[in-house]
Amino acid sequence: MNDFNNKFINVPIEMGNLEIKFIFSDKFLKGKNLIVSLPHTHIFCEMHVIYEGSFRVVTEENSYLLEQGDICIIPANLNHFIEADENIKVRTFNALINFSRRKAENTKYDEYEYYTSFYKSLKKISLIRANDIVQKYLTDFLDVYKSDGIEGTYIAKGMLMLAFIEITRRLEVKDGKANNMFQGRAGFGSVNDDADVRIIKIERYISQNYKENISLRDVANHFYLSEAHTARIIKKQMDTTFSKMVMEMKMSEAKKEILDSDIPLAALAEKLGYNSYYGFFSAFKRYFGISPKEFREENAKDD
Repeated sequence: MNDFNNKFINVPIEMGNLEIKFIFSDKFLKGKNLIVSLPHTHIFCEMHVIYEGSFRVVTEENSYLLEQGDICIIPANLNHFIEADENIKVRTFNALINFSRRKAENTKYDEYEYYTSFYKSLKKISLIRANDIVQKYLTDFLDVYKSDGIEGTYIAKGMLMLAFIEITRRLEVKDGKANNMFQGRAGFGSVNDDADVRIIKIERYISQNYKENISLRDVANHFYLSEAHTARIIKKQMDTTFSKMVMEMKMSEAKKEILDSDIPLAALAEKLGYNSYYGFFSAFKRYFGISPKEFREENAKDD
């Protein structure tokens, strides 16, 4: 039986001029599954990563058996359905993948063109085995994403991005197209414990300490790096700057607090590490184009 009484979660990640939105049911975070047994299509690509059990994905031409450790990419607009044994417990990370173009400054590669071209070229279901890298990052993504606060969200996005990069790289290797996308491109080889894992550690440190008015030097000193090298890692891996990362974290938290609580704005400014309300007021208005008070009043009217 299909259960559609669920909430869908939209997790966007950004790479250069590309935004990828992963859309999945919250049932997976609760240890459950949303299995759609009726024939259907999607306008987006669909991804399954099987954590437990087995089932079949059936198309008009073929039937594919998916078992624990398999990764399945279903192309957009391909009619299919899931055939599962009710006596077998199944747990799969099932997400729709939506690509869109975004504005990006000083981007060297056209990420949007690379990824959309590759995934549009898929005409049938693609299967690969999840190696240790994919399993590690997807498992960590789900564990961290379930944690509370903006910190978990930022770290989880980085892990999901690294998992998706590795999945795409392995799909291209399987299809003999690896030279077209990844060869010679900084940051897009196989995930490694040097640059890729380091940016997750840096992002985690920033997200845990941004309210303390940390500086780029503080981050660099924590990881025994130079300021210049730390800035390059952030720019290369996240396509942003340290100051923009901190600002986005503060503004995201400010928006959440204003919408979800009655905290006085002066107290919120102090909580976010601002030395004065005016500093918070100016930053908020530059970021959102509206003052914190006006933002609260407008959303109060909507309620």
